[in-house]
Amino acid sequence: MAGSRIAKVALAGVSLASINTTLHAQTADPQTAAVQSAGTVNVSVPAGSLESGLLGLGRQTNLRMVYRSNLTAGKRTAGVSGQMTPPQAVRQLLAGTGLSAAFTTANTVQVYDPSAPVDVGALPSGAIPLPTISVTGQGEGTAEHGYRVETAKTTGPWGNKPILDTPYSINATSSELMQNRIVGSNDELFKFNPMVQLTRPTSAFGAPTVMIRGLDQTTASGFVLDGVPVRYSWLGGGMEDMERIEVLSGLSGFLYGANNVGGMVNYVTKRPTVTPLFNFTVGNYGGSQYFEHLDLGGPLDKEGKFAYRFNALYQDGNDAIGVGQRRANFSGAVDWNVTDSLKVSITAAHDDYRRTGTGGVGISFSTPGPIPSAKDFDNTRPLTPNWGFNYLKQDRVGANVQWDIDDETTLRAAALYLKETRFSSSPQPMGVLANGTYSFQAFRVFGPESNINGGYLYVDRKFDTFGIRHKVTFGTNFSGYDQYTFQNPPGASGTFPTLAAALNSAPLVFNSVYPFPGHRAVNFKNTNIVLGDDITLNRYFSILVGANRATIETYNYNTTGATTAAYDKSAVTPSASLIFKPTSNVSLYGTYIESLESGGTVSLTNIPPYTNAGAVLPATISKQVEVGAKANVGGVFLTLAAFQIDKANLYDTANPDGTLTRNQDGRQIHKGIELTATGKVTDDLTIMGGGYYLDPEVTKTNNAALLGKEPQRVSRWRGSLWGEYRLPFLKTLFLTGGVSYVGSSYVDALNTILVPSYTVGDVGLRYETAVNGTPVVMRLNVQNVADNHYWVNGSVLYQGLPRTYSFSATAKF
Repeated sequence: MAGSRIAKVALAGVSLASINTTLHAQTADPQTAAVQSAGTVNVSVPAGSLESGLLGLGRQTNLRMVYRSNLTAGKRTAGVSGQMTPPQAVRQLLAGTGLSAAFTTANTVQVYDPSAPVDVGALPSGAIPLPTISVTGQGEGTAEHGYRVETAKTTGPWGNKPILDTPYSINATSSELMQNRIVGSNDELFKFNPMVQLTRPTSAFGAPTVMIRGLDQTTASGFVLDGVPVRYSWLGGGMEDMERIEVLSGLSGFLYGANNVGGMVNYVTKRPTVTPLFNFTVGNYGGSQYFEHLDLGGPLDKEGKFAYRFNALYQDGNDAIGVGQRRANFSGAVDWNVTDSLKVSITAAHDDYRRTGTGGVGISFSTPGPIPSAKDFDNTRPLTPNWGFNYLKQDRVGANVQWDIDDETTLRAAALYLKETRFSSSPQPMGVLANGTYSFQAFRVFGPESNINGGYLYVDRKFDTFGIRHKVTFGTNFSGYDQYTFQNPPGASGTFPTLAAALNSAPLVFNSVYPFPGHRAVNFKNTNIVLGDDITLNRYFSILVGANRATIETYNYNTTGATTAAYDKSAVTPSASLIFKPTSNVSLYGTYIESLESGGTVSLTNIPPYTNAGAVLPATISKQVEVGAKANVGGVFLTLAAFQIDKANLYDTANPDGTLTRNQDGRQIHKGIELTATGKVTDDLTIMGGGYYLDPEVTKTNNAALLGKEPQRVSRWRGSLWGEYRLPFLKTLFLTGGVSYVGSSYVDALNTILVPSYTVGDVGLRYETAVNGTPVVMRLNVQNVADNHYWVNGSVLYQGLPRTYSFSATAKF
């Protein structure tokens, strides 16, 4: 009987009576003709609760659905519609729920949680599991789901795992949330991420710099793209072709190898869809930055073996401070389901970013004491002359393979290649000298070019020993780059009596030296050999234990090709975690992890430049201890973590001429606590917020003046809260907005120049309607609604953007 509760169900001779919970079974409408799995049927199941979705699909496909009664609690489905086979319909219905399904008979489907031993152990030996699928814009991460992302794609060798079951702090932002907030850059993306502190805006260089747990994380030091580590990039890029952005807080040594001690950002690109997708968006990111964005996807054949995704963006105009921003992005992906057990994915993209008028470049003050108030400066124009330009171009191609060799063995592999080129003529940060005059340098850069690569190869093997379930992973991941630089004209400089004179200056005159052919200047490689075991002890306890043999190789070359500096450092870095799940919606964990950290090559292209550019700093070992808790409470996902990081002390010294010097000396310890909340408080109210408190301190140094000081640029306090409220009397109108707070921090390592805290608030609206049957979403957002003047601390100071109006409209054909 449809919807009946039964205490015991026997499938293929296997009793489920040992499961201490009731089971639901939905049987088909007897009037519906039986549909065999090899045939196709037209299904139409609307978005809603997963419970009702399973019931509806069972009736339409003549399938009997079996699952634990509490398995679907709080879960929603994006629905499924179209002509497809029953297995395809089941897979799509479950997409984004974190659940899987297996056919136990021709017309019986058992739905289960792949991370729950009680479910996996109850599967009959003859069951045929269906591969899980991820459908962008459906299920998790959607507004209907409270923007909750439940499955992490940031856990490296462990593969995709429910965030609830990971012993790490992970915060994710979905594509639908980015679109509804009208996010066009990393700056806006991170503004309401409570785990991230922005220290250099995208407009300053094309790529942002942020801090996670008080430690630098930049696109130059490394990030992750679709699970592949990438060690160098100048281009921050747009968000339009991203499915989600995941921020992993803390060490990632076992997961992705060396560096990024504070955390790692994983950019997950949009994937092909199993149903047709045609979305077109027009809008404005602020000022006169109008844009058009096309998002297409769907199957390429009737059998469903091929599917595609294509995104195109064009943006042009001046931003809120009058700086020209032009972006063109084209990206595509194709999935090929070679067999039911073998899937191949190909991706490619082209990014072209041009900036005219140098915006976002900061200002530095050479004397200790209070810095001038940001209110004393005009925040509607950049703190540099308007004759600069910056041009960045990136091309990338990648491939991914997943092969389920048998029921217990899986091979996962991926490779990625990027090529980037940069041309610029850029004024450097304005320096305020001790005598009150203003000075800046300018550099003309032809190139450099970077060839960037990364990839991984893992083999997973599942087996049991004495009733204990193991999933052992062995493999490697790697990343590296070759950087080619050109001989450029020497920099020019100028000193001016007033700020107005400096800002209105004519272009500085460069020496008439033309660039010579480039030479290979830097070669960097990070290779990691990993071995890990995901151990399920019982329904309550699991262990993740592993080790990584990490190797860093760095070589610097002069124009003749001779090696000027090099090192080759290897270390075995362990990782161990214990996870306790007292209930299915709560987890407690403790983690110890180490990471090899390269001192790195001091950047040759940084703005402002380093006086010791090209120097290779020695590698060190960083360590982290973390304990935390996670819980699904109603429709809200809560996380809490406490941690301590012990790492090498790295700091920059600002020089009177506006340049920097990179130093490495001693150790620093970062202790902290962080919490987040994401999801639906009620059916009409959604929130995303949290914050952290840090206690950072330099604990060892040869410079007595630095002992006990706070590392520079680190804010002790950080918090943000963003939300949307659907009006009860008009269910298609949403009020949106949020507030972001960044605490005070020191500019210098001696803690003599303090940058004040700042708070920024946004307000907005979203209206959902239909025009001639086509769903349309219209959005309006006002950034920095109070027009607060503030400094962003990145060793030099960057002005925060003024009040900015942005809007967009999306048609979903």
